[in-house]
Amino acid sequence: DDSGLAKRVALAFDEDPEVADLDRVWVAQTGGTVVLKGDVPSQDKLNKLVEIARGTYGATGVKTDEVKVG
Repeated sequence: DDSGLAKRVALAFDEDPEVADLDRVWVAQTGGTVVLKGDVPSQDKLNKLVEIARGTYGATGVKTDEVKVG
């Protein structure tokens, strides 16, 4: 179900204490690819977001070129 992928990823972010407080990250999707946008404070946080997104049912890839780190 492609249409629910972005919602599932956003929910997974909210449920993870490491990244739940990141309120400047938006989740979109293109088919099975999760597209992350916004700002994150560190590369570690971005890596965690990517890990969660990749592990979400239906995700075939993760794009982060619209995320600013720092």
